[in-house]
Amino acid sequence: MELDRLHQGLAAARRGQRQVWMVVGEAGIGKTSLVDTFVEQLAERASVVIGRGQCIDHYGVSEPYLPLLEAFGNLAQTAHGQHMVEILRQHAPSWLLQLPALLTPGQSERLRQEAIGASQERMLRELAEAVEALTSSHPLIIVLEDLHWSDVSTLNWLAYIARRRTPSHLMIVGTYRPVDAALRDHPVRTVIQELRLHGLCEELVLDYLSAAGVTTYLTQRFGPQIASSGLAHMLHQRTQGNPLFLMAMIEALISQGVMADTSAGWRVQDTLETAATIVPSSLRQLVEYHLLALDLADQSLLEAASVVGATFTAAAVAAGLSQSEDAVEVRCPALARPGQFMREFSLETWPDGPMTSLYQFIHEIYRDVVYTRISAGRQRRLHRRLAARLEAAYADHLSDIAAQLAFHHNRGQNYGQAVRFHDLAARHALGRSGYQEAIVQAREGLDLLPHLAEPTESRRCEFDLHMSLGPALMAIKGYGDLEVEQSYSRARQLCRDLGEESRMFPVLWGLWRFYNSQGDFQTARQVGGQLLALAQDQDDPDHRLAAHQALGFTLFYLGELMSARMHLEAGIALIDPKTQLALAHRYGSAPGVTCLALLAQVLWALGYADQARQRCREACALADDLAHPHSRVSAHFVTARVYLYCRDMPSVREHTEVLMPVATEHAFAQRVAAGQFLQGWLLAVQDQVEVGIEHMRLGLAGILDTGAVIYQPLCLLVLADVYGKANQTEAGLRALSEAIATIGEDGQSYLAAELYRLQGELLLQHVPVERVQPESGFQQALDTARRQQAKGWELRAAMSLARLWQRQGMQRAAHALLEPVYRWFTEGFDTADMQEARGLLAALSHASHALHQPGDRKADRTRQDNGCT
Repeated sequence: MELDRLHQGLAAARRGQRQVWMVVGEAGIGKTSLVDTFVEQLAERASVVIGRGQCIDHYGVSEPYLPLLEAFGNLAQTAHGQHMVEILRQHAPSWLLQLPALLTPGQSERLRQEAIGASQERMLRELAEAVEALTSSHPLIIVLEDLHWSDVSTLNWLAYIARRRTPSHLMIVGTYRPVDAALRDHPVRTVIQELRLHGLCEELVLDYLSAAGVTTYLTQRFGPQIASSGLAHMLHQRTQGNPLFLMAMIEALISQGVMADTSAGWRVQDTLETAATIVPSSLRQLVEYHLLALDLADQSLLEAASVVGATFTAAAVAAGLSQSEDAVEVRCPALARPGQFMREFSLETWPDGPMTSLYQFIHEIYRDVVYTRISAGRQRRLHRRLAARLEAAYADHLSDIAAQLAFHHNRGQNYGQAVRFHDLAARHALGRSGYQEAIVQAREGLDLLPHLAEPTESRRCEFDLHMSLGPALMAIKGYGDLEVEQSYSRARQLCRDLGEESRMFPVLWGLWRFYNSQGDFQTARQVGGQLLALAQDQDDPDHRLAAHQALGFTLFYLGELMSARMHLEAGIALIDPKTQLALAHRYGSAPGVTCLALLAQVLWALGYADQARQRCREACALADDLAHPHSRVSAHFVTARVYLYCRDMPSVREHTEVLMPVATEHAFAQRVAAGQFLQGWLLAVQDQVEVGIEHMRLGLAGILDTGAVIYQPLCLLVLADVYGKANQTEAGLRALSEAIATIGEDGQSYLAAELYRLQGELLLQHVPVERVQPESGFQQALDTARRQQAKGWELRAAMSLARLWQRQGMQRAAHALLEPVYRWFTEGFDTADMQEARGLLAALSHASHALHQPGDRKADRTRQDNGCT
């Protein structure tokens, strides 16, 4: 039995085995009834703490963490409330800040300073630690209902808490409808499937009640007399066991007096044939029937409640009705008591008022039926009244309910305010790293702009919405996605139309990001120059940091390594750790983190491997401290690349294992694809070549799907290297040809030297060594590396050419070529390249002495051509 299984799950939680249970079924199947019964059986046990949260169709999808905040708000009203507040204050201040009713104004301000710029990753970690602290003294049950309407951030937390390995007396019970989730393509399905795949979640799939199940329900609720009267059979026939229809029909029978609670217990007062005839043919008709049985005042109350949502407070209903809260508070319990339309759910405190009861429609279909009965004009008035009351109540916390206010102003046709609150909700979501929620809010705001009559106001609102949309799009869809370019290009035009050039910097920065990611480096360089000029004109250190990062980034990819180093080091000198999180929310990732990570790549190419690895550590440390997901993923991705250059497989794996779960959790498409590519390389170098190559090709395809052409040459280079080691030379040469074509005839790329070198290596697998001329791709690689002062690539090119000469019997020339390159280095002696160079020099030195050939004019001439003495 499902109830027994839930109790088994709780028993496991009591033993310290964290539990995640999903009650799954379609509308009316009895999910809520099952959970209610489970919770009611535990309610009297002081040793169990229970919090409940509800996902709402109106705005739950766009309000980050709504059901979790509701659950912890409910917990605060229990006997364990004070203990929970202290736990949140200690472990999760950013969450306590989201529950203003639990704080005094002074406490709110102190917490606001502590939790300023809290990222999504920080909030995930904080709440996980707070929950585990709470469960140290009592088992904790968190009920999350209707997850098919959940916001993505709540699902992220659910996945995060489920994956934690530490023991915990925690049980999460969620409910969702699979069909609704499928129709909306809601991510709850993917999250639950992944958790189940790893044994981290149990599902209870509910089916319609059997005839025996209906009998059991009637027996438990009304006694054996009712169950044995034949009523159970009739009800099962009429409802096919649909629990929603069953409960609705039972309430109809009671309201009509067919069933009555007598002194001898519940009895059927009429024939079953008569009872069957009074049941409406559809649930909608039944709801309408019940509504008409209410007096007009109660109908109006329910209509106002339906405007609020599936859950509502008496205070909100009072605002819609323009009545006193006391009058509504008196009437709501009477309506809730029969359980016909609504039920009392919990308690809630508005910032400007006392505690008020929170109610819930027994099913959202009931709310829908009630809502559709309201005339369009009255709907508009009710939404406007409710919005006004909410704004007054949350005057100092508008961002916390911005998504709700946007919805109500939209339905109230107050479009100017709706757009304003959509923008506020988008910025609020960005502040929590809720990128997908930010995209939803910004797009909904943009859709309403045609309703704004005043052109200047419309342009300003549109500009603000694009400034929220751009960073979210870059994080989710990738910097090179065409929608990113469209959003920032429109913002640039709006900025010019409004004559507000002072607001142009973040617009240009977004466009630079797009052009750079697309591999249009000349345009990116031009925009980068505009960024630096604007930053210097404004004398803004944060803007100067971002501009130096932009130019350093582009110049590095163009192979202008010394100039790139100059800009990146200038940017690093401007890093203020206190501003990095705010800049990360503005630009999508922290520019300080990017400067450090990019400088690591530049330093490696210039031949400073130790300094490069140190900068990697600094970039990752700063990103981890910020707990900003996209910055963190970016830092570990670049670090993995640096270790890839170093051929340090354990370190590549370490940083890939950090970036991949975060990128997957937050749906960073570009970084997920890049992580898949790195995972493929790791498989390939561990002798799983074919599987690895397939992962690499899929990863590259995913990267290109996001428009990130910038990474194509590197991926093709690494893929060609794997092909070569697997003796798939032709495939490797095709990959290299494609990569070389992307960098153009001038070879203006930081990878050009390595591309030419590897092309020479693969050609050697096709052509006998005696037919290969020294002036092959190796010489081109050497020339390119020397022109770029890229000692890292020069060392590899020199080794390749030295090995070729070694095989051709030109040991002295090979030694003379390689030795000065090797001796230039002052660090990085533990890297694979340096160790191989040292070994090759030793072999060449030994062979040169053994086979002394003073008359080798060809060798002497070649040495002179290469600048060797």
